[in-house]
Amino acid sequence: MLQIEDFDEQLDGKFLREFLAPYFADLYRDLTLRCLTQIAVKEKKLDKITFLEYCNLPGIINERFLKYIDANADGLISEHSFITNLSKIYSSDLDTRMLLTFNM
Repeated sequence: MLQIEDFDEQLDGKFLREFLAPYFADLYRDLTLRCLTQIAVKEKKLDKITFLEYCNLPGIINERFLKYIDANADGLISEHSFITNLSKIYSSDLDTRMLLTFNM
């Protein structure tokens, strides 16, 4: 699985640190405020329902994307997982996106 460290530090590192990570952190905080499940509120994590409503992808792609983001399959997404995985997707090249799509 790709990690943030896999990106070229000179080309992508600054963009990830200064733009993408703060953007996704703000988005994550906003989405956690929309969560209604008690466990998500208690643990300050993003729940499955809120995530799926936000993504709004067609058919089974939504569930497969959740499975990719929620690696431990507990129905809750941590801030680290959210930021790391969305950063990978948004900052990767087309070939990497294709691999991620078909490996979901």
